[in-house]
Amino acid sequence: MRAVLRAMAVPEGVVGDAVTIVSELAANAFVHGFDDQSPDAPPELVMYRRDVEIVTKVFDSAPWIGRLPRRCVRPDLYAESGRGLEMVNALTAEHGGSWGVHRTRSRLSAAAVSGKVAYFALPIPEPHPVVRSAPDCRTAGRVLEAALMARGLKPVHRCEGLGMAVLSVRPEITVFARQGGFSLTTPLTGTVRYPLAEVVEVSEVVVWCNEELDAG
Repeated sequence: MRAVLRAMAVPEGVVGDAVTIVSELAANAFVHGFDDQSPDAPPELVMYRRDVEIVTKVFDSAPWIGRLPRRCVRPDLYAESGRGLEMVNALTAEHGGSWGVHRTRSRLSAAAVSGKVAYFALPIPEPHPVVRSAPDCRTAGRVLEAALMARGLKPVHRCEGLGMAVLSVRPEITVFARQGGFSLTTPLTGTVRYPLAEVVEVSEVVVWCNEELDAG
């Protein structure tokens, strides 16, 4: 992570804090959830760029325990442990970022396994204009379809025509890919638009919504 952020010209102070955050989240995945995790889906670390942010996610397949209320971040004054998430909260806030926990599926295991990620997102500088080439809408639709099927969302129904691609993940989740970008509609998010270059982010949101709907 340090190498990636330095390559993106992120200031050293932010790099150090990001390494501290990911270390805490990774430690939590092993210390608090490792015994309950699926042997077929060990913890995973994923990093990707989302517009002008770098997003880092630590996956584990331990059972979902619910969203974390912000008031529970700070432990009792005399507690001997449990201050890790308070630190995560403080460091992300200091740099104008965000963090949280949500349901998802594994990426790297042979068969996609349900679990959760603890994530954080930090702004990154853009000292020089960055040209991020976007695929045409049909290619973007096919790439997104492949990404979703690799995460165990099958079948995904895709059709193409009239300068667009349409993906039906399930009756409640539909994605339109047009030259102007993706348009994702789910009961949890409403309709949200994304650039075509944001295939990873769209797939992450779709997987999250699918897991929430499966959980009822």
